[in-house]
Amino acid sequence: MKTVAIIVALVFCPMLTNQTGATITDGNSLLQSIRLVRKLDDRRATEKEAKEAVMALEYLHGYLDASSASARVDEACPFTFPQPNGTTVGQLVEVMDKYLSNHPEQLHESATLLIFLAIKESFPNPVYSHSKSNDF
Repeated sequence: MKTVAIIVALVFCPMLTNQTGATITDGNSLLQSIRLVRKLDDRRATEKEAKEAVMALEYLHGYLDASSASARVDEACPFTFPQPNGTTVGQLVEVMDKYLSNHPEQLHESATLLIFLAIKESFPNPVYSHSKSNDF
């Protein structure tokens, strides 16, 4: 039940908007933000793109923190992170890039749902007893 409450809070949390006006709302905007993170890593991002990339990293970091807390306190959580160091934001960027590239038909879905599905697929909890489908 704790997992459901945290997931609902994540799904219905307000959208993040930075000073540039960029908003992460769905898979398309999330993928665009991940591409900006890549440009930032390659030192090719403009100042505006760098701000948007940092916003994306902050968005993913917040999601990762909430998800990590949920996974640690609820054995029924559908995912689990490696311990003791957990998962880094950089690793989540890689997971999201791969998931979105492998599931372009889902880019219209909400960003929060897609992050949840990517984490669930990449870090499955072996004791989670529900269906392995993309349904909750």
